[in-house]
Parts: sequence; C-alpha cells; structure tokens
Amino acid sequence: MSSSVETGQTVAVITQTTFQRVVRTMMVIKCWVRAMREQRKQQEKNVDLDNVRRVFEPATHVAKVKESKPLHKRILGWSMDETSTVFYLWTSVVFIGCWYNLITIVVMVFEEVQRSFYQSWITFNIVFDCVFLCDLVLLTRRQFVEDGVRVKGVKEMFMHRIKSKYFYLDILCIIPTDLLLYLKPDFSLSRLNRLLKCYRVSEFNALTEIRTLFPNLFRITKLIFTCFIIFHWNGCLYFFISVLYNFPSATIENWIFSYDKIPDPIFISCGVDDDFNVTESECSTDIIPPLRIFEEYDNMTQEVDLAMMYWANRSQAISFTKFVKQYALSFYWSALTLVTLGEQPSPNNTFQNAFEICDTLLGLVLFAVIVGDVGNMVTTMNMKRSNFEEVLDGCKSYMIYRWECEPNLLYELILKLELRVYSPMDYVCKKGDVGTEMYIVKEGSVEVVSEDGTKVFVQLGEGTVFGELSILNIPGNKNGNRRTANVRSVGYSDLYVLSKDDLWAALREYPDAKYSLMEKGKSILAKDNLLEEVTDEQELEQDAPVEEQLEAAAKIIREIEAQLDMAEKNFKVCMLVVCFVYTRSCNSLTTACHL
Repeated sequence: MSSSVETGQTVAVITQTTFQRVVRTMMVIKCWVRAMREQRKQQEKNVDLDNVRRVFEPATHVAKVKESKPLHKRILGWSMDETSTVFYLWTSVVFIGCWYNLITIVVMVFEEVQRSFYQSWITFNIVFDCVFLCDLVLLTRRQFVEDGVRVKGVKEMFMHRIKSKYFYLDILCIIPTDLLLYLKPDFSLSRLNRLLKCYRVSEFNALTEIRTLFPNLFRITKLIFTCFIIFHWNGCLYFFISVLYNFPSATIENWIFSYDKIPDPIFISCGVDDDFNVTESECSTDIIPPLRIFEEYDNMTQEVDLAMMYWANRSQAISFTKFVKQYALSFYWSALTLVTLGEQPSPNNTFQNAFEICDTLLGLVLFAVIVGDVGNMVTTMNMKRSNFEEVLDGCKSYMIYRWECEPNLLYELILKLELRVYSPMDYVCKKGDVGTEMYIVKEGSVEVVSEDGTKVFVQLGEGTVFGELSILNIPGNKNGNRRTANVRSVGYSDLYVLSKDDLWAALREYPDAKYSLMEKGKSILAKDNLLEEVTDEQELEQDAPVEEQLEAAAKIIREIEAQLDMAEKNFKVCMLVVCFVYTRSCNSLTTACHL
C-alpha cells in the first residue's frame, strides 16, 4: 500500500517538473520574440540627430556666409537665373525692342512717316540700342546647368556665353550701322542688323508659355502677331515698288498703289441737328423725281452728274492722311495676296508679275502654316478632353479594385515602383527562376512564349500585371516562388517593377491589406488547383522575410501556449480524480481493517 502511494507521488513530482520546464522554455521564447520586436521598432523610430545636423547646418552656414559678403562682392558676383521673374521682365523689355525694330525699319518707306516722326525714330533707336547693349552684358551673367549642376561662377558664365553662337549675333546686332543715315537719311534699312536680336523673341515666347495660365490663347495671339509682321513687311515692300513706278500717276487699273483705289468715305450731312437726327425735308429727292427710277434714263452718265451736283452741298467727306491711305491699301493688298484670295489688278510688267508669283508662293506656305497651327491648337484643346475621358473611364474600372485598398498603401507602392526599359526580344523572366519582382506594363507589350521561344501563348498589353504570385510567399503554393512561364518583350517596352522586399516593407504596416492580398492569391491558386494544405511548421519558409517568420513563430507559440494551458487544466482534473479515487480507496481499506 505504501509503495503505491510513493509511486503516485513520484509520478506527480516528475510530471509537475516537466510541465514547469516546458512552460519556462515557452516563456523564454516568448520574451525573446517580444524583445526582438521592440528592438526593431526602436531602431526604426530612432533618428540620428548628428546626421540631421550634418545635412541642414551646412546650408544655414552657407546662407550666413552669403549674407556676410560685402556689397561690392555681391554686386560683382551677381547672376540671373533664367527661370526668375527678374530675367523674365528683362526679356520682356528686349522683346519690345525687337518688335519695335521689326515694325519701324520698313515703315520709314512712307514719306509722311519719315517727315513727321524722324526725330522720334532716332531717339527710340538710341534707347533700344542701349537696351541691346545692356542685354549683351547681362547675358554674360546668365546661369546655366552643366551635368545637372547649376553654374553660378562669373568666369564660367562669361566663357559659356562667349562660346555660344548667340554671343556673336549680339555683337553683330550692336554694330552702329546707323551712321549710314548721315550719308542717306532715308536709308532705314541700315538697321537691318538689329533683327539679329530676334532670337530673343523665341526665348520670350518659351518663358511666357511656361508662366501663362492660358497657353492656347497665348499661341493664338502669337500667331496673329506673326501674321501681322509678315503682312506688314510685304505691304511696305509693295508700296516701295509702287514708289519706284511713280504711283502718283497711277490709275485704278494699275497694279501699283493708286489713290483712286481708296477714296475718302462720304456721309450725308444735310438736315443733321445737334442730336444727329436727319430732317427728311432737306434731304428729300422729290426735287429731282427721276432719280428714284434710275433705269429710265438713256444717258446714265448725265444723270449721275446731276445726282453728284445735287448731293455736293448735302454730303461731307472724311479725309484721311496720305499715310493712312497708303498703309491701309498696302496692308490690304498684302493680306489678300498672301492668303491667296487675289481680286487684285493684274501686273503691268515682268518684274511685277515675278513679284506677284513669289508672293503667291509665300502665301501658300503661310496659309498652310496658319491652318496647320490653328488645327493643332483645336486638336490640342480637344485632346485634353479626350484624354480626360479616357483616363476617367480607366479610373472607373480601376476603382473596382482600389475601393477596398488603403490609399496610404497605394501611395507607398507607387513610390517604390522602378521603371525599366526592355529592348526587343529581351526576356523579362524565365520559367523556373526565383521570383523576386512583379511587373506592370506601362508602354509596349510582352508575350508569354515556350521554353525554346518559338511558340507564343499570349500577348500582354499596356496595364497588364504579372509575376505577383511569386513575391507573395503564399504557403502551399505548388510552384513555390518559381516563375511558371517565359515572358519576352515584343518591342521596346517600359515596365514598372516592384521588388519583393519593397512590397513586404510596405505591407508590414498594413496587416489588413496583407491578409487581403494573401487571401486573393490563395483564391487564384485554388482556382487553378495549385494550392495544397500546409501545417504551421511548413509556413516558416527559409526564404520568407524575417517579419513573416517572426509572425508565424509567434502564432505557433500562441498555439503551443493554448495547448499547454489545456494540458495543464486536464492534468489538474486528472490529478483531482486520482486523488479522489485514492482517498476513496484508502477510506475503504481503513473501514475494512476496522471490521
């Protein structure tokens, strides 16, 4: 009896000792895992203040040194950034000077302008020549970018400007050819070299297109001004030819300019009171009744003369200056010719005929350019709406997949995408390779081919995603993390690439999204019968990320702890039953002995 009691006690002690050791081991593992997690979080949150100071303090130091420079050194070392407002305003001033020369150089062909505005013309010439001279100097202080670094050194900027071809245009532009005006005051073409500065007009247009909020309106305005300059020069050349052919003696049938082609407009002036109301009695034609039925007259010329005599003291002509008539008719002729409308008198000699032919050919090219530019602008404006609608349709279909995703996760994944370019026949991935990246086709197309590359199974276009199952590390995947197909680029293809490490680094902070992706991947594999049941130990793959291994280990530990708790409860119940049975047995034996 005593031996059985001792055996039961020994078993109880051994069982209790083993249980304590197992519990102690599990607690040690649990504490170690918790310590590793805390240490990793602390490393991620830790910020090296020394590195922060090292990054930001030099900039502050440079700013202080820059402010402490003497005034004369700051003036001598001054430079202009081509994207700054100061440079843009100065370019605007130069732009005005270029337009001034484009207009005034040829407009001096009109004698009335030359006689009335000659002194003003000379004054403005001097002003804008000074502007061009200052521009020559200031452009030597224009910053430039070399190998991705902005150069601000005075010597470097000066040498860079000298090596530029535009520097020589600036030199030729400021040559004082105006001195020829002392020999021939009406020789305004002596300033033709100033037009070499017109390359700055294109720079002004480029800077304005960057800054303006209405680019299409600016392009239309630019086209209008360009047409105006071409019409202006062509009209002035037409009048210059008319001067050579003695236009004062020309008639309305002549090809050259004639005052008969542009008479002064005549308005009725009889019976007009202070409120500009016409009194019918004073302007009535009842005095000459036949004028109302003009077709009844046999001699039309005589009746016209009578009508002119009648209205001679009842009308008033608005007189325009000679320059207005000359320029208006010349510009009108130029516009009609260059847009190929014609409706002008025929040329009277060979030279005029040759000039008309050249003008017509130039007009054909100009008209094609105008129509093309306007068409491009209309297409561009419509293209924005078409692209918007296309993107909107894509967004609608994409929102089905995006709706349940966290926006922050999507933003992080976008930042981690890497753009790669594949040449024709380049293999993106091969069958059997370990999958460490997934791909998104941005532009171009790829194809899935056989192992020898002779057979094409399917072609993937823009927006297609592939290779995502290889980087999810789905437990039970029969293919493992291996590629299941050969993918090859058809032509030049642009692919966005997301690596496995970047994906898991982003999913670390979004467990719900991770669970959703894993379940989505499992459903895809299960649909293709590529998923098998796995145990907890099989989930701890060697190539899985450390975080995933730790999470799986923690899961196993929790399950072991639950099992141990259950075993402990069962053990206690069993011990109580044993004790109860043992007590009953002892009591029964004691009773039997007494009896």
